[in-house]
Amino acid sequence: MMTNKEILFNLIQKSFKNEVFLFESSDERALLQMIIENGLVGLIFKAIDKSSFKHENYYLRLKSSFNEYISKDIRQTHYINELSRLFSNESIDHVFLKGAVLKILYPNSYMRGMGDIDLLVRLADFESSKKILESNDYKYLSATSHHHVYETIDHISIELHQSIISIVDYENDILLKEVWSYVEDGLDYYKRLKPEFEYVYLLTHLIRHIRTSGIGIRSIIDIYVYLDAYYEKMDKTLLKELLNLTHSLVFHQKVQRINDIIFGNIKSEKKDDDVIDYLIFSGIHGKGTKHDPYIT
Repeated sequence: MMTNKEILFNLIQKSFKNEVFLFESSDERALLQMIIENGLVGLIFKAIDKSSFKHENYYLRLKSSFNEYISKDIRQTHYINELSRLFSNESIDHVFLKGAVLKILYPNSYMRGMGDIDLLVRLADFESSKKILESNDYKYLSATSHHHVYETIDHISIELHQSIISIVDYENDILLKEVWSYVEDGLDYYKRLKPEFEYVYLLTHLIRHIRTSGIGIRSIIDIYVYLDAYYEKMDKTLLKELLNLTHSLVFHQKVQRINDIIFGNIKSEKKDDDVIDYLIFSGIHGKGTKHDPYIT
């Protein structure tokens, strides 16, 4: 009988092939928890053969969560489009970050769950941007050193960034503060980051969450999806330069290795299993039920 981790990896592989997987788990409750805590319901639900579960309630719980993924995805997509329209109408350059960019790279956008919509504007436009949100019924909730948090009437969270540097990104600020130097040309006010920079930024963001909480398996798969979409288009010299500048070349290589294990390209060693088990246990943003984010 397969372990729950082996079942999970098979479901991930099948989901990208649009195939269905029949399995037998010795601990269905633990498998359910693993899927939910790692943010993988949207990705793997359609790959599950319903008859795999002896206890139908576990399947129904996943189905309910999957419907929530779809509902939230529809609303988030609406607000991403609305925000871009509002800022473009006011001639404000803006860049969507992280999940808003990643979810459209998956076969279906609902496959990649997302907590907040992260939106970056120039520091000079930050006060005007806040006024735009507040005048369009986005409710202000809180602020940190590098972003303000707003909420829509139906509880979709928006993080308006004036910077992508947090207090735990101190060793990478030499690059991250230059974010507007790495915007692609030829676009209107809706801007896209150059893929070499965006990829390294995603890596530094993972490093931040590993340092402060945890990341779960979905965040590792994000890197696989991003590289699959953009690696051939990247300037490899620039990519290597940015990886070296942020001291993240080894981390990049290790994440690639974990993805090779998840997708069945190579077999894991004991040290790989220890790391992967820890990532699964920690859950998305360190929110695993029994994970203590203070030990990371």
